[in-house]
Amino acid sequence: MNRLATLALTSLASAGLALLAACSGGSEADTGADLATDDASGSSDGSAEGSAEGSAAFLPLQPCELVRPELATPKLTIDGRQFRDALGRQVLLRGVNAGGRSKTAPFFPFPFAESGHPGQETAPAFDLAAETYVARVEAWGMNTVRLPIIWEAAEPARGSYDTAYLARVRALIEVFGRHGIRVVVDMHQDLFARAYCGDGAPDWALAAPVPPRPENEACEGWFMRYISDDAGQVFPAFDRFWQNGDGTRDAFRDMWTEVARQLWPAGNVVGFEIFNEPHPGSDNEEHWGRDVLTPFYTEVAAAIREVAPGAPIFFDTSGTDATDQTFFIERPDGGGMVWAPHYYDPRVFLGIPITESFSAMRPVTFLEEQGERWQVPVLLGEFGAKFANPNTPLYLRKTYDALDAFGLHSTAWEYSTDSFDWNLEGFSLVAPDGSERPTTEELVRVYPSVIAGSSDTFSFSKTARTASLSWRATAGGVTEVAMPSRLYPNGAVITVEGSERALCGRYDNPSGLLLLQSETDGGQSIRIAPAP
Repeated sequence: MNRLATLALTSLASAGLALLAACSGGSEADTGADLATDDASGSSDGSAEGSAEGSAAFLPLQPCELVRPELATPKLTIDGRQFRDALGRQVLLRGVNAGGRSKTAPFFPFPFAESGHPGQETAPAFDLAAETYVARVEAWGMNTVRLPIIWEAAEPARGSYDTAYLARVRALIEVFGRHGIRVVVDMHQDLFARAYCGDGAPDWALAAPVPPRPENEACEGWFMRYISDDAGQVFPAFDRFWQNGDGTRDAFRDMWTEVARQLWPAGNVVGFEIFNEPHPGSDNEEHWGRDVLTPFYTEVAAAIREVAPGAPIFFDTSGTDATDQTFFIERPDGGGMVWAPHYYDPRVFLGIPITESFSAMRPVTFLEEQGERWQVPVLLGEFGAKFANPNTPLYLRKTYDALDAFGLHSTAWEYSTDSFDWNLEGFSLVAPDGSERPTTEELVRVYPSVIAGSSDTFSFSKTARTASLSWRATAGGVTEVAMPSRLYPNGAVITVEGSERALCGRYDNPSGLLLLQSETDGGQSIRIAPAP
Protein backbone atom coordinates (compact mmCIF):
# COMPACT_ATOMS: atom_id res chain seq x y z
CA MET A 1 0.00 0.00 0.00
CA ASN A 2 1.32 3.46 -0.93
CA ARG A 3 0.87 5.62 2.15
CA LEU A 4 0.59 9.34 1.49
CA ALA A 5 0.80 12.55 3.41
CA THR A 6 -0.33 15.74 1.79
CA LEU A 7 0.54 19.36 2.35
CA ALA A 8 -1.60 21.87 0.51
CA LEU A 9 -0.36 25.35 -0.13
CA THR A 10 -3.35 27.61 -0.62
CA SER A 11 -3.21 31.04 -2.18
CA LEU A 12 -4.51 33.75 0.14
CA ALA A 13 -5.28 37.21 -1.12
CA SER A 14 -3.47 38.89 1.73
CA ALA A 15 -0.55 36.55 2.36
CA GLY A 16 0.46 34.72 -0.82
CA LEU A 17 0.90 31.01 -0.21
CA ALA A 18 -0.01 29.62 3.19
CA LEU A 19 0.52 26.11 4.51
CA LEU A 20 -2.30 23.66 5.09
CA ALA A 21 -1.60 20.21 6.51
CA ALA A 22 -3.69 17.06 6.31
CA CYS A 23 -2.82 14.71 9.13
CA SER A 24 -4.25 11.56 10.60
CA GLY A 25 -3.95 13.04 14.04
CA GLY A 26 -2.10 15.55 16.19
CA SER A 27 -2.71 19.12 17.22
CA GLU A 28 -2.63 22.11 14.93
CA ALA A 29 0.60 23.89 15.73
CA ASP A 30 0.91 27.59 15.06
CA THR A 31 2.99 27.64 11.88
CA GLY A 32 2.21 31.15 10.81
CA ALA A 33 -0.27 29.76 8.29
CA ASP A 34 -3.86 28.62 8.34
CA LEU A 35 -4.41 24.89 8.90
CA ALA A 36 -7.09 22.71 7.39
CA THR A 37 -7.80 19.11 6.44
CA ASP A 38 -7.15 18.38 2.77
CA ASP A 39 -9.33 15.83 1.03
CA ALA A 40 -6.65 13.94 -0.90
CA SER A 41 -8.11 10.61 -1.88
CA GLY A 42 -5.83 10.60 -4.90
CA SER A 43 -2.40 11.97 -5.69
CA SER A 44 -1.89 15.59 -6.63
CA ASP A 45 -1.09 14.86 -10.28
CA GLY A 46 -4.35 13.00 -10.82
CA SER A 47 -2.85 9.52 -10.82
CA ALA A 48 -4.59 6.78 -8.85
CA GLU A 49 -2.16 6.56 -5.96
CA GLY A 50 -4.58 7.30 -3.14
CA SER A 51 -5.43 4.82 -0.41
CA ALA A 52 -8.77 3.07 -0.14
CA GLU A 53 -8.59 3.70 3.59
CA GLY A 54 -9.05 7.44 3.03
CA SER A 55 -7.53 9.84 5.52
CA ALA A 56 -6.65 7.05 7.97
CA ALA A 57 -3.89 6.02 5.55
CA PHE A 58 -2.15 9.36 5.72
CA LEU A 59 1.26 9.62 7.31
CA PRO A 60 1.07 11.71 10.47
CA LEU A 61 2.82 14.69 8.91
CA GLN A 62 3.01 17.53 11.39
CA PRO A 63 3.23 21.14 10.27
CA CYS A 64 6.40 22.67 11.68
CA GLU A 65 7.26 26.00 13.20
CA LEU A 66 10.22 25.76 10.87
CA VAL A 67 12.50 28.69 10.08
CA ARG A 68 15.46 28.98 7.76
CA PRO A 69 18.61 28.26 9.72
CA GLU A 70 20.94 31.18 10.25
CA LEU A 71 24.33 30.58 8.69
CA ALA A 72 27.59 31.72 10.25
CA THR A 73 28.57 32.75 6.71
CA PRO A 74 26.95 32.42 3.27
CA LYS A 75 30.27 31.25 1.85
CA LEU A 76 30.51 27.76 0.42
CA THR A 77 33.08 25.02 0.57
CA ILE A 78 33.69 22.32 -2.00
CA ASP A 79 33.28 18.68 -1.04
CA GLY A 80 34.14 16.52 -4.03
CA ARG A 81 31.56 17.48 -6.64
CA GLN A 82 29.26 19.35 -4.24
CA PHE A 83 29.00 22.82 -2.78
CA ARG A 84 28.25 22.80 0.93
CA ASP A 85 27.09 25.63 3.16
CA ALA A 86 28.22 26.41 6.70
CA LEU A 87 25.87 23.71 8.04
CA GLY A 88 27.26 21.08 5.70
CA ARG A 89 24.15 21.04 3.53
CA GLN A 90 24.32 20.42 -0.21
CA VAL A 91 23.70 23.62 -2.23
CA LEU A 92 22.49 23.91 -5.82
CA LEU A 93 23.37 27.23 -7.50
CA ARG A 94 20.78 28.55 -9.95
CA GLY A 95 20.74 32.06 -11.32
CA VAL A 96 21.52 34.56 -14.06
CA ASN A 97 24.39 36.62 -15.42
CA ALA A 98 24.23 40.24 -14.36
CA GLY A 99 24.63 41.11 -17.22
CA GLY A 100 25.75 41.98 -20.75
CA ARG A 101 25.41 45.73 -20.15
CA SER A 102 28.25 45.43 -17.61
CA LYS A 103 30.76 45.00 -20.45
CA THR A 104 31.05 48.72 -21.24
CA ALA A 105 30.93 51.99 -19.31
CA PRO A 106 29.58 52.53 -16.74
CA PHE A 107 30.10 48.75 -16.31
CA PHE A 108 26.86 47.84 -14.50
CA PRO A 109 23.79 45.96 -15.76
CA PHE A 110 21.41 48.85 -15.09
CA PRO A 111 21.51 52.64 -15.54
CA PHE A 112 21.99 54.88 -12.50
CA ALA A 113 22.07 58.63 -12.10
CA GLU A 114 25.54 58.93 -10.56
CA SER A 115 27.21 57.11 -13.47
CA GLY A 116 27.93 60.30 -15.41
CA HIS A 117 27.17 58.29 -18.54
CA PRO A 118 25.23 60.08 -21.31
CA GLY A 119 21.56 59.16 -21.24
CA GLN A 120 21.56 58.00 -17.61
CA GLU A 121 21.08 61.41 -15.99
CA THR A 122 17.42 60.76 -15.20
CA ALA A 123 17.89 57.15 -14.06
CA PRO A 124 17.28 56.27 -10.39
CA ALA A 125 20.11 56.68 -7.92
CA PHE A 126 22.45 53.69 -7.68
CA ASP A 127 21.07 52.34 -4.40
CA LEU A 128 17.47 52.36 -5.66
CA ALA A 129 18.40 51.01 -9.09
CA ALA A 130 20.38 48.18 -7.51
CA GLU A 131 17.56 47.28 -5.14
CA THR A 132 15.02 47.15 -7.98
CA TYR A 133 17.35 45.09 -10.14
CA VAL A 134 18.20 42.57 -7.42
CA ALA A 135 14.61 42.19 -6.23
CA ARG A 136 13.66 40.70 -9.58
CA VAL A 137 16.30 37.99 -9.26
CA GLU A 138 14.93 37.09 -5.85
CA ALA A 139 11.35 37.07 -7.14
CA TRP A 140 12.35 34.61 -9.86
CA GLY A 141 13.42 32.22 -7.09
CA MET A 142 17.13 32.36 -7.88
CA ASN A 143 19.91 32.07 -5.33
CA THR A 144 23.00 33.04 -7.39
CA VAL A 145 24.31 35.54 -9.90
CA ARG A 146 27.41 35.46 -12.03
CA LEU A 147 28.57 39.07 -11.92
CA PRO A 148 30.79 40.20 -14.81
CA ILE A 149 33.45 42.75 -13.94
CA ILE A 150 35.86 44.27 -16.44
CA TRP A 151 39.66 44.69 -16.32
CA GLU A 152 39.33 48.03 -18.13
CA ALA A 153 37.09 49.33 -15.34
CA ALA A 154 39.14 47.88 -12.47
CA GLU A 155 42.54 49.12 -13.73
CA PRO A 156 42.03 52.02 -16.18
CA ALA A 157 45.70 53.02 -15.88
CA ARG A 158 48.50 50.55 -15.34
CA GLY A 159 49.00 49.88 -11.65
CA SER A 160 46.18 52.28 -10.70
CA TYR A 161 43.00 50.59 -9.52
CA ASP A 162 39.65 52.34 -9.64
CA THR A 163 38.62 52.07 -6.01
CA ALA A 164 35.32 53.86 -6.69
CA TYR A 165 34.34 51.24 -9.28
CA LEU A 166 35.32 48.36 -7.03
CA ALA A 167 33.50 49.91 -4.08
CA ARG A 168 30.36 50.19 -6.19
CA VAL A 169 30.74 46.56 -7.28
CA ARG A 170 31.06 45.64 -3.61
CA ALA A 171 27.91 47.66 -2.84
CA LEU A 172 25.96 45.77 -5.52
CA ILE A 173 27.24 42.47 -4.16
CA GLU A 174 26.01 43.45 -0.71
CA VAL A 175 22.54 44.23 -2.08
CA PHE A 176 22.47 40.72 -3.54
CA GLY A 177 23.52 39.43 -0.12
CA ARG A 178 20.64 41.17 1.64
CA HIS A 179 18.31 39.32 -0.72
CA GLY A 180 19.92 35.95 0.03
CA ILE A 181 21.72 35.74 -3.32
CA ARG A 182 25.28 34.47 -3.65
CA VAL A 183 27.71 35.96 -6.18
CA VAL A 184 30.34 34.43 -8.45
CA VAL A 185 32.64 37.24 -9.62
CA ASP A 186 33.47 36.78 -13.31
CA MET A 187 36.40 38.62 -14.92
CA HIS A 188 34.71 39.03 -18.27
CA GLN A 189 36.18 39.55 -21.71
CA ASP A 190 35.23 38.99 -25.33
CA LEU A 191 37.69 39.42 -28.23
CA PHE A 192 40.15 40.69 -25.61
CA ALA A 193 39.24 44.41 -25.71
CA ARG A 194 36.69 46.99 -26.82
CA ALA A 195 39.10 48.27 -29.47
CA TYR A 196 38.54 44.97 -31.29
CA CYS A 197 34.71 44.96 -30.95
CA GLY A 198 34.88 43.15 -27.63
CA ASP A 199 35.43 44.03 -23.98
CA GLY A 200 37.89 43.33 -21.22
CA ALA A 201 41.44 44.65 -21.37
CA PRO A 202 42.23 48.36 -20.98
CA ASP A 203 43.85 50.17 -23.87
CA TRP A 204 47.19 50.31 -22.05
CA ALA A 205 47.36 46.49 -22.20
CA LEU A 206 47.16 46.52 -26.03
CA ALA A 207 49.98 46.74 -28.55
CA ALA A 208 50.43 50.12 -30.18
CA PRO A 209 48.95 51.59 -32.19
CA VAL A 210 45.60 51.06 -30.47
CA PRO A 211 42.80 51.41 -33.03
CA PRO A 212 39.87 53.74 -32.32
CA ARG A 213 36.96 52.08 -30.62
CA PRO A 214 34.35 50.99 -33.14
CA GLU A 215 30.72 52.04 -32.98
CA ASN A 216 28.47 49.55 -31.25
CA GLU A 217 26.45 48.90 -34.41
CA ALA A 218 29.61 47.96 -36.30
CA CYS A 219 30.22 45.05 -33.92
CA GLU A 220 27.06 43.04 -34.53
CA GLY A 221 28.00 39.42 -35.14
CA TRP A 222 31.16 39.96 -33.08
CA PHE A 223 31.60 36.26 -32.29
CA MET A 224 32.71 35.47 -35.85
CA ARG A 225 35.97 37.29 -35.13
CA TYR A 226 36.89 34.31 -32.95
CA ILE A 227 36.57 32.14 -36.07
CA SER A 228 38.19 34.39 -38.66
CA ASP A 229 40.30 37.32 -37.51
CA ASP A 230 40.24 39.15 -40.84
CA ALA A 231 41.39 42.40 -39.27
CA GLY A 232 44.45 40.73 -37.76
CA GLN A 233 43.73 42.19 -34.31
CA VAL A 234 42.18 39.61 -32.00
CA PHE A 235 44.57 36.67 -32.45
CA PRO A 236 47.73 38.80 -32.04
CA ALA A 237 46.26 40.42 -28.92
CA PHE A 238 45.73 37.03 -27.29
CA ASP A 239 49.16 35.83 -28.45
CA ARG A 240 50.79 38.83 -26.84
CA PHE A 241 48.91 38.27 -23.58
CA TRP A 242 49.70 34.54 -23.29
CA GLN A 243 53.37 35.30 -24.04
CA ASN A 244 53.31 37.97 -21.31
CA GLY A 245 54.22 40.71 -23.76
CA ASP A 246 55.07 43.92 -21.90
CA GLY A 247 54.23 42.05 -18.68
CA THR A 248 50.48 42.16 -19.39
CA ARG A 249 49.85 38.68 -18.00
CA ASP A 250 51.66 39.60 -14.80
CA ALA A 251 49.60 42.79 -14.61
CA PHE A 252 46.40 40.77 -15.03
CA ARG A 253 47.39 38.48 -12.16
CA ASP A 254 48.21 41.46 -9.95
CA MET A 255 44.91 43.11 -10.83
CA TRP A 256 43.08 39.94 -9.80
CA THR A 257 44.88 40.01 -6.46
CA GLU A 258 43.60 43.52 -5.79
CA VAL A 259 40.05 42.66 -6.90
CA ALA A 260 39.95 39.58 -4.69
CA ARG A 261 41.35 41.54 -1.75
CA GLN A 262 38.53 44.06 -2.02
CA LEU A 263 35.64 41.72 -2.82
CA TRP A 264 36.29 38.50 -0.87
CA PRO A 265 35.33 40.11 2.47
CA ALA A 266 31.74 40.33 1.19
CA GLY A 267 30.20 37.26 2.80
CA ASN A 268 28.06 36.25 -0.18
CA VAL A 269 30.95 36.16 -2.68
CA VAL A 270 31.38 32.43 -3.21
CA GLY A 271 34.07 32.31 -5.86
CA PHE A 272 36.07 33.95 -8.62
CA GLU A 273 36.03 33.07 -12.32
CA ILE A 274 39.48 33.93 -13.64
CA PHE A 275 38.92 34.56 -17.36
CA ASN A 276 35.71 34.41 -19.37
CA GLU A 277 35.96 32.44 -22.63
CA PRO A 278 39.74 32.57 -23.17
CA HIS A 279 41.04 32.14 -26.72
CA PRO A 280 44.26 30.49 -27.98
CA GLY A 281 45.02 33.24 -30.49
CA SER A 282 47.12 31.69 -33.23
CA ASP A 283 48.44 28.88 -31.03
CA ASN A 284 47.65 25.22 -31.58
CA GLU A 285 44.64 24.63 -29.37
CA GLU A 286 45.92 21.37 -27.90
CA HIS A 287 49.26 22.91 -26.92
CA TRP A 288 47.60 26.07 -25.63
CA GLY A 289 45.02 24.22 -23.53
CA ARG A 290 47.49 21.94 -21.79
CA ASP A 291 50.69 23.99 -21.66
CA VAL A 292 49.45 27.58 -21.49
CA LEU A 293 45.89 27.90 -20.19
CA THR A 294 46.02 25.19 -17.52
CA PRO A 295 49.17 26.53 -15.80
CA PHE A 296 47.83 30.09 -16.19
CA TYR A 297 44.76 29.13 -14.18
CA THR A 298 46.92 27.42 -11.56
CA GLU A 299 49.11 30.53 -11.24
CA VAL A 300 46.28 33.06 -10.95
CA ALA A 301 44.29 30.82 -8.58
CA ALA A 302 47.27 30.68 -6.23
CA ALA A 303 47.61 34.48 -6.32
CA ILE A 304 43.92 34.96 -5.56
CA ARG A 305 44.03 32.57 -2.64
CA GLU A 306 46.88 34.49 -1.05
CA VAL A 307 44.35 37.22 -0.27
CA ALA A 308 41.16 35.11 -0.37
CA PRO A 309 41.96 31.87 1.48
CA GLY A 310 39.64 29.03 0.58
CA ALA A 311 37.96 30.86 -2.30
CA PRO A 312 36.47 28.50 -4.90
CA ILE A 313 38.05 29.14 -8.30
CA PHE A 314 35.92 28.83 -11.43
CA PHE A 315 37.67 28.05 -14.73
CA ASP A 316 36.33 28.17 -18.25
CA THR A 317 37.25 26.79 -21.65
CA SER A 318 37.30 28.87 -24.83
CA GLY A 319 34.33 30.61 -26.42
CA THR A 320 34.34 28.32 -29.45
CA ASP A 321 34.18 25.32 -27.10
CA ALA A 322 30.77 26.60 -26.04
CA THR A 323 29.34 25.27 -29.31
CA ASP A 324 31.44 22.22 -30.19
CA GLN A 325 32.55 21.06 -26.68
CA THR A 326 36.08 20.26 -27.89
CA PHE A 327 38.94 21.30 -25.62
CA PHE A 328 42.30 20.20 -24.28
CA ILE A 329 42.49 21.96 -20.93
CA GLU A 330 43.38 19.89 -17.89
CA ARG A 331 42.16 20.34 -14.35
CA PRO A 332 44.23 23.15 -12.77
CA ASP A 333 46.32 22.26 -9.73
CA GLY A 334 44.97 22.90 -6.26
CA GLY A 335 41.71 22.11 -4.54
CA GLY A 336 38.48 24.07 -4.59
CA MET A 337 38.17 24.16 -8.39
CA VAL A 338 34.87 24.51 -10.24
CA TRP A 339 34.51 23.91 -13.96
CA ALA A 340 32.37 26.69 -15.48
CA PRO A 341 31.87 25.94 -19.20
CA HIS A 342 29.32 27.57 -21.50
CA TYR A 343 26.91 26.01 -23.96
CA TYR A 344 25.16 27.63 -26.89
CA ASP A 345 23.30 25.21 -29.14
CA PRO A 346 24.38 25.86 -32.75
CA ARG A 347 20.90 25.19 -34.13
CA VAL A 348 19.27 27.70 -31.83
CA PHE A 349 22.12 30.18 -32.30
CA LEU A 350 21.59 30.04 -36.07
CA GLY A 351 17.80 30.33 -35.78
CA ILE A 352 17.05 26.82 -37.03
CA PRO A 353 13.56 25.86 -35.75
CA ILE A 354 13.34 23.28 -32.97
CA THR A 355 10.37 21.28 -31.70
CA GLU A 356 9.34 19.56 -28.48
CA SER A 357 11.57 16.64 -29.46
CA PHE A 358 14.60 18.88 -28.98
CA SER A 359 16.81 17.73 -26.13
CA ALA A 360 19.84 19.21 -24.38
CA MET A 361 20.72 15.90 -22.74
CA ARG A 362 23.71 15.12 -24.97
CA PRO A 363 25.68 18.32 -24.28
CA VAL A 364 24.71 18.40 -20.62
CA THR A 365 25.65 14.74 -20.22
CA PHE A 366 29.07 15.67 -21.60
CA LEU A 367 29.41 18.34 -18.89
CA GLU A 368 28.39 15.89 -16.20
CA GLU A 369 30.83 13.23 -17.39
CA GLN A 370 33.72 15.69 -17.53
CA GLY A 371 32.91 16.94 -14.04
CA GLU A 372 32.93 13.35 -12.86
CA ARG A 373 36.32 12.70 -14.45
CA TRP A 374 37.80 15.79 -12.81
CA GLN A 375 35.81 15.35 -9.58
CA VAL A 376 34.74 18.99 -9.51
CA PRO A 377 31.39 20.79 -9.36
CA VAL A 378 30.08 21.97 -12.74
CA LEU A 379 28.44 25.36 -13.20
CA LEU A 380 27.02 25.97 -16.68
CA GLY A 381 28.09 29.60 -16.60
CA GLU A 382 26.29 30.72 -19.75
CA PHE A 383 23.48 29.45 -21.93
CA GLY A 384 20.85 31.42 -23.78
CA ALA A 385 19.75 32.81 -27.13
CA LYS A 386 18.35 35.97 -28.66
CA PHE A 387 15.07 37.01 -27.07
CA ALA A 388 13.53 37.56 -30.52
CA ASN A 389 14.24 33.96 -31.51
CA PRO A 390 10.97 32.01 -31.16
CA ASN A 391 12.98 28.92 -30.21
CA THR A 392 14.54 30.51 -27.13
CA PRO A 393 11.86 29.66 -24.51
CA LEU A 394 11.81 25.99 -25.50
CA TYR A 395 15.60 25.86 -25.67
CA LEU A 396 15.88 27.28 -22.15
CA ARG A 397 13.25 24.88 -20.83
CA LYS A 398 14.95 21.83 -22.31
CA THR A 399 18.34 22.94 -21.04
CA TYR A 400 17.00 23.34 -17.52
CA ASP A 401 15.37 19.89 -17.76
CA ALA A 402 18.76 18.37 -18.60
CA LEU A 403 20.50 20.32 -15.83
CA ASP A 404 17.89 19.07 -13.35
CA ALA A 405 18.54 15.47 -14.39
CA PHE A 406 22.15 15.76 -13.18
CA GLY A 407 21.74 18.40 -10.48
CA LEU A 408 24.13 20.77 -12.24
CA HIS A 409 24.56 24.43 -11.31
CA SER A 410 23.77 27.16 -13.83
CA THR A 411 23.57 30.88 -14.57
CA ALA A 412 21.63 31.90 -17.69
CA TRP A 413 22.88 34.62 -20.04
CA GLU A 414 21.84 37.45 -19.44
CA TYR A 415 19.88 40.04 -17.40
CA SER A 416 20.31 43.74 -18.22
CA THR A 417 17.92 46.67 -17.92
CA ASP A 418 19.18 49.34 -20.29
CA SER A 419 18.26 50.51 -23.79
CA PHE A 420 21.92 50.13 -24.80
CA ASP A 421 22.42 46.60 -26.15
CA TRP A 422 26.09 45.61 -26.30
CA ASN A 423 27.01 44.74 -29.90
CA LEU A 424 23.27 44.43 -30.66
CA GLU A 425 23.47 41.01 -29.05
CA GLY A 426 19.77 40.84 -28.16
CA PHE A 427 20.08 38.31 -25.35
CA SER A 428 18.62 40.15 -22.35
CA LEU A 429 15.96 38.15 -20.54
CA VAL A 430 13.98 41.33 -19.83
CA ALA A 431 13.13 44.54 -21.66
CA PRO A 432 15.07 47.75 -20.91
CA ASP A 433 12.39 48.84 -18.43
CA GLY A 434 12.63 45.50 -16.60
CA SER A 435 9.34 44.15 -17.94
CA GLU A 436 9.39 40.46 -18.66
CA ARG A 437 9.75 38.78 -22.01
CA PRO A 438 8.55 35.26 -22.87
CA THR A 439 12.05 34.04 -22.09
CA THR A 440 11.81 35.34 -18.52
CA GLU A 441 9.13 32.87 -17.51
CA GLU A 442 11.43 29.96 -18.32
CA LEU A 443 13.76 31.06 -15.50
CA VAL A 444 11.06 30.61 -12.88
CA ARG A 445 11.23 27.01 -11.75
CA VAL A 446 11.11 24.75 -8.73
CA TYR A 447 14.49 23.33 -7.69
CA PRO A 448 16.15 21.92 -4.55
CA SER A 449 18.16 24.94 -3.42
CA VAL A 450 19.57 23.33 -0.27
CA ILE A 451 19.50 19.66 0.75
CA ALA A 452 20.10 18.57 4.35
CA GLY A 453 21.70 15.30 3.31
CA SER A 454 22.30 14.33 -0.31
CA SER A 455 20.09 14.61 -3.36
CA ASP A 456 19.13 11.44 -5.24
CA THR A 457 16.86 12.56 -8.08
CA PHE A 458 14.94 15.67 -9.09
CA SER A 459 12.73 16.64 -12.00
CA PHE A 460 10.42 19.53 -12.78
CA SER A 461 7.86 19.88 -15.56
CA LYS A 462 7.44 23.53 -16.50
CA THR A 463 4.27 22.90 -18.47
CA ALA A 464 2.55 20.82 -15.76
CA ARG A 465 4.25 22.68 -12.89
CA THR A 466 4.91 19.37 -11.16
CA ALA A 467 8.12 18.39 -9.40
CA SER A 468 9.55 15.25 -7.83
CA LEU A 469 12.43 15.19 -5.37
CA SER A 470 14.10 12.26 -3.63
CA TRP A 471 16.94 12.67 -1.17
CA ARG A 472 18.80 10.95 1.64
CA ALA A 473 17.84 13.14 4.57
CA THR A 474 19.96 14.07 7.56
CA ALA A 475 17.83 14.00 10.70
CA GLY A 476 16.97 17.46 12.01
CA GLY A 477 18.45 19.29 9.03
CA VAL A 478 16.38 21.77 7.06
CA THR A 479 15.99 21.22 3.32
CA GLU A 480 15.00 24.26 1.24
CA VAL A 481 13.12 23.86 -2.04
CA ALA A 482 12.84 27.00 -4.18
CA MET A 483 9.16 27.22 -5.08
CA PRO A 484 8.21 30.64 -6.49
CA SER A 485 4.61 31.40 -5.56
CA ARG A 486 3.80 32.73 -9.05
CA LEU A 487 3.92 29.13 -10.30
CA TYR A 488 1.00 28.24 -8.04
CA PRO A 489 -1.59 31.03 -8.08
CA ASN A 490 -4.25 28.63 -6.75
CA GLY A 491 -1.93 26.91 -4.30
CA ALA A 492 -0.05 23.63 -4.51
CA VAL A 493 -0.39 20.11 -3.17
CA ILE A 494 2.72 18.42 -1.80
CA THR A 495 2.68 14.66 -1.42
CA VAL A 496 5.16 12.74 0.72
CA GLU A 497 5.45 9.14 -0.32
CA GLY A 498 7.47 5.99 -0.29
CA SER A 499 8.62 6.23 3.33
CA GLU A 500 7.25 5.96 6.83
CA ARG A 501 9.88 8.29 8.24
CA ALA A 502 8.32 11.44 9.65
CA LEU A 503 8.69 14.60 7.59
CA CYS A 504 7.33 18.02 8.38
CA GLY A 505 7.25 21.20 6.38
CA ARG A 506 6.38 24.85 6.13
CA TYR A 507 6.15 27.25 3.19
CA ASP A 508 8.01 30.47 3.88
CA ASN A 509 6.20 33.22 1.98
CA PRO A 510 8.90 35.91 2.14
CA SER A 511 11.64 33.69 0.70
CA GLY A 512 9.49 31.55 -1.62
CA LEU A 513 10.98 28.43 -0.08
CA LEU A 514 9.40 25.19 1.01
CA LEU A 515 11.19 24.19 4.22
CA LEU A 516 11.31 20.49 5.07
CA GLN A 517 12.69 18.61 8.05
CA SER A 518 13.07 14.88 8.56
CA GLU A 519 13.03 13.44 12.07
CA THR A 520 15.29 10.57 11.06
CA ASP A 521 18.12 9.80 8.68
CA GLY A 522 17.13 8.08 5.46
CA GLY A 523 15.25 8.35 2.20
CA GLN A 524 12.53 10.92 1.63
CA SER A 525 10.54 11.67 -1.49
CA ILE A 526 8.05 14.42 -2.29
CA ARG A 527 5.92 15.48 -5.22
CA ILE A 528 4.66 18.99 -5.90
CA ALA A 529 1.70 19.81 -8.10
CA PRO A 530 -0.76 22.67 -8.59
CA ALA A 531 -3.82 22.60 -6.39
CA PRO A 532 -7.02 21.82 -8.28
